[in-house]
Amino acid sequence: MIRFLVLAGYFELTIYLHLSGKLNQYINMHYSYLAYISMVLSFILAIVQLYIWMKQVKTHSHLNSRLAKMTSISLLAIPLVIGLTFPTVSLDSQTVSAKGYHFPLSEGTDLAIQTSEGTTSQYLKPDTSSYFSKSAYEKEMRTAADKYISQDIIQITNENYMEVMEAIYDYPDEFEGKTIQFTGFVYNDPSHANSQFLFRFGII
Repeated sequence: MIRFLVLAGYFELTIYLHLSGKLNQYINMHYSYLAYISMVLSFILAIVQLYIWMKQVKTHSHLNSRLAKMTSISLLAIPLVIGLTFPTVSLDSQTVSAKGYHFPLSEGTDLAIQTSEGTTSQYLKPDTSSYFSKSAYEKEMRTAADKYISQDIIQITNENYMEVMEAIYDYPDEFEGKTIQFTGFVYNDPSHANSQFLFRFGII
């Protein structure tokens, strides 16, 4: 019966994380299919364990002692307990204020680029130019920029993040004055009272 409860707990926890939209706080969503596979397997194994318990089917086990059985169940239950009891913490301004932030400088930054862009480094600049020839890259970026410049409000999502940001970096003057919407937060650094930092992703 305990095995059934543990497996059913895994199934219900995965369902909850999926429906609540919190699954991306635990895993990279590119591998979300693994979570769904484990959810289905947990459900199937839970049904098997329920059948074994109800029918009192004798099963063979190498865990003969009571301590070994309890230890194995406890190890399986630990991730479940953590998932159900420990609250998730999203990256926000309080987290940044408490732990700070750091943008490491990129190596070999061109001084001419620094002067023209008014920055000391463009470490976070998306760059897919290595995957195209020069003319093909310029054509792709021009097409992407035209698509978003024509929009009154530019929505940045998980799907178009790289495309939009690279277009903005390549054609900053053309995007000046445009309204951009994305999910993130604002951080006011005490040492830069006249500036605001807009964070979307970060590793603290």
